[in-house]
Amino acid sequence: MAPEPVAMRSAPHPYSHPLVDWGSAIAGTLVAIAIGFALLVLGVAIGATAINPWQGASEQAPAWTIGGGLWMIFSNLVALQVGAFIAVRAARWPDHHSGMLQGLVVWALAFGIAATVLGFGVM
Repeated sequence: MAPEPVAMRSAPHPYSHPLVDWGSAIAGTLVAIAIGFALLVLGVAIGATAINPWQGASEQAPAWTIGGGLWMIFSNLVALQVGAFIAVRAARWPDHHSGMLQGLVVWALAFGIAATVLGFGVM
């Protein structure tokens, strides 16, 4: 009796889906922009309540410049972290391979939108 041929199934490719889920990346970017704006408004409110309008501006300028710069760095890092977290968790195919790529796409989209808005403001 002749052996019957056996059909071999090939193993599925580990990346049978796209590496970036654009819907969740855009949602994460919008969340990052919203949180960044909210933290910016919070920083302005804190600065406006803490400043003394009857004191000379030249005495306060170095401290407020450093404090404002540190607050902008902190608020952008927090906003981008939360936005990337939302994008990774909302991805259609949650695997550990594309999480960093998803966060990088959120970062790139957020800074691309910021550069576009800044470019329109310069015109």
